[in-house]
Amino acid sequence: MKELSRYRHVIWDWNGTLLADAKLSYDIFVEVFEAAGKSCPDYESWREIVHFPISAFYKAFMPEASDDMITRMMEAWARSYEARRSSCGLQPGAERLLFTIQQAGIKQSILSAHTKPELLQAAEEHGVLNCFEEIAALPPGQGGESKAKLGLELIASIEQRYGISKSENVIVGDSSHDAEVAHSLGIDCILVARGIFSRKRLQTLGFPVYDSLLELCQ
Repeated sequence: MKELSRYRHVIWDWNGTLLADAKLSYDIFVEVFEAAGKSCPDYESWREIVHFPISAFYKAFMPEASDDMITRMMEAWARSYEARRSSCGLQPGAERLLFTIQQAGIKQSILSAHTKPELLQAAEEHGVLNCFEEIAALPPGQGGESKAKLGLELIASIEQRYGISKSENVIVGDSSHDAEVAHSLGIDCILVARGIFSRKRLQTLGFPVYDSLLELCQ
């Protein structure tokens, strides 16, 4: 909590950072690619190679696949994920940390490349929706895009509502995309190695890395 108490607005990534869904993401990836006849690495090896945008990762992993096939595979992944995401809980320490930050008077929002209706539903199902000032996410049918534009709009909105300057914002995420968005927005970033990227990869991105939200609570 000491690390986060320096800021007035914490911008959370959802998937892999607050929601413990990295293993589910991997399991569905394996199902989709094995159905297409492609063998897959184990979970820890996958965490060393997965990258954004996901469409580019799919194509790099299976270059022989046509663009139409890649699109169908991504759609199959998304359908399976939505059907099974309720099986995932929050990361250890997530609920405690969110409520502790809220009680300290620090504003919080979610910034996600997920779609907004599903994200609102998921946050409500996990009992944490009221912790957030805003949910910055994509309209239906547009998942997987960059979060940078959404982030600019979110920071502007929070500044207008609460007088919080750009330097008082921090992104908490689990991947290179979160680091890239932070760089693009000109704000700080904290990375947590419980999502789809390994600690080894996160440590190359130039921001503090924590092993878990429980560690960040301290």
